[in-house]
Amino acid sequence: MAGLLRRRIPHDRRHRAPQALLGGILHRLDELSWRWQRISIAEYLALFRDPGRLFWMNFVAGVARGLGAAVGFTLLGALVLLALQRAVELNLPYLGSLIADLLRIVRTELDGGTPGPGGPPPGP
Repeated sequence: MAGLLRRRIPHDRRHRAPQALLGGILHRLDELSWRWQRISIAEYLALFRDPGRLFWMNFVAGVARGLGAAVGFTLLGALVLLALQRAVELNLPYLGSLIADLLRIVRTELDGGTPGPGGPPPGP
């Protein structure tokens, strides 16, 4: 079978085919090397060889995530409270009284169980 194929390919093309194949392989290797350099695979692998540095980097990343979550939750909570306060000020029919009751319950709990100026919280 190989002999039949060899006879059909002209002599000059038989020698060019391996060079073209080798050129394609070298091109793909060069492209792969460039991609590995671009994603810093060597630094990533070196990081796994140094457990202390890996621990420290993950610790700092965890502290940064926790700080970001705390700041984000504080800002979001403040926005929600401002929106609720605005809803109470607009005196919406059902929503305003519901939020006022919630605020009265919270105020009662914060004052140690004594009813606030709006009276005791509504019973169930």
